[in-house]
Amino acid sequence: MVMVEVEVPGLRKSYDFRLNDEAKIDDVIEEICNIICQKEKGDVLLRTRDMMLSAISTGIIMNNTYTLGDYNILDGMKLMLI
Repeated sequence: MVMVEVEVPGLRKSYDFRLNDEAKIDDVIEEICNIICQKEKGDVLLRTRDMMLSAISTGIIMNNTYTLGDYNILDGMKLMLI
């Protein structure tokens, strides 16, 4: 598990998450989107299949079949959901 900050430019917000670094990026994106939608009380609709996750430090858009661990994502790092 890693603690990361996820920026969502489309919402102009960022959120702190504790994520499984062994889960596939596709599953991580789905979890992030579901939690944000719950937190925003349904005021936000995020289309999971259209979303991509990027590490801000590298600018690399992550492949959905890899894991956060594959990208060496560590505690305190910032990700961007686009």
